[in-house]
Amino acid sequence: MNQKKLFETLEKYAVIPVIAIDDVDSAFLLADALIEGGLPVAEITFRTTAARDVIAALKTEKPGLDPGGRNDFDHRKPAGSHRLRSPVRGRSRFKPGNC
Repeated sequence: MNQKKLFETLEKYAVIPVIAIDDVDSAFLLADALIEGGLPVAEITFRTTAARDVIAALKTEKPGLDPGGRNDFDHRKPAGSHRLRSPVRGRSRFKPGNC
């Protein structure tokens, strides 16, 4: 998915959950809840060592969820995710009130 398509997808949702998760099994349960609740997007943070495995597993096993993530310490694109930096210090592409 190119960046334009990614932003179009993200603009459909009022919130995007940011998730720090320790294991793949818990990620599957959370993914099911997000999909069933109509919020099929999530940013998986790299605050845990399982993040890369979680993103890869969700991309393969839960096609109804669109996980993304970025590791500020390792600038490689995580397995199967979209590379998107969260808004910081006013550099957001999204402005208050329009997303």
